[in-house]
Amino acid sequence: MKNITSLEDEMRGIAKYELSNGQWIQLDAREVRDFGLRAVMRRLGHDHLIGNERVKVIQDGEVIGSFPPDFDPMSIRSTSYFYRPRTDDFQRRDDAWVVCGSLGPGDLEAIPGFVWSVTGRTEE
Repeated sequence: MKNITSLEDEMRGIAKYELSNGQWIQLDAREVRDFGLRAVMRRLGHDHLIGNERVKVIQDGEVIGSFPPDFDPMSIRSTSYFYRPRTDDFQRRDDAWVVCGSLGPGDLEAIPGFVWSVTGRTEE
């Protein structure tokens, strides 16, 4: 799934996603933020459209890990008191998430679902 929410959608409280089958869906942005994308899609009976393939994470031109397919920066619940997500920390480009170079290992580990790649650090 790819977030295709426009500025106008954000102003109207809508979160818009492109599904793997080429269709798109509009959701309540507050629900996505409060409950997470997977939970909202499950409630609607569409969680099978999210898929299971993890999305690679790139920082400074190197693949450093992966996020789950339903990762959405809008609904991050950091597990660390020291890291609060900012809007410009994540950018979706094609088939990957590009993360800001200022995010350190502790920041990334505070994001639920992040897994280090084999080439970098590993988490079991």
